[in-house]
Amino acid sequence: MPNNIPAEVYISFLENEKFQMKSISQVGIVVKDLQKAVENYWKNFGIGPWSIYTAAPPDLTDTFIRGEPASFSMKLAFTRAGSVMLEFIQPLEGESI
Repeated sequence: MPNNIPAEVYISFLENEKFQMKSISQVGIVVKDLQKAVENYWKNFGIGPWSIYTAAPPDLTDTFIRGEPASFSMKLAFTRAGSVMLEFIQPLEGESI
């Protein structure tokens, strides 16, 4: 159970009939070295090919961290593993999670 959520709220959330996760469609992983992560997943698991992009201002706009405006850049890599979209995120500049 997450530390910042009262137990009764967390349990209520899990028991809520409206919340029924039937499948996972996307997994995002923050990495220190995107190229190494892509190579590792290809070499060890055969997962790929990967589409790699850089997202940065001025093309990356209206960005926030914890509800506050923030400027940052990142490299992104995407691929599919069955029905799941895998995404690697490498922070480059600015504040990060």
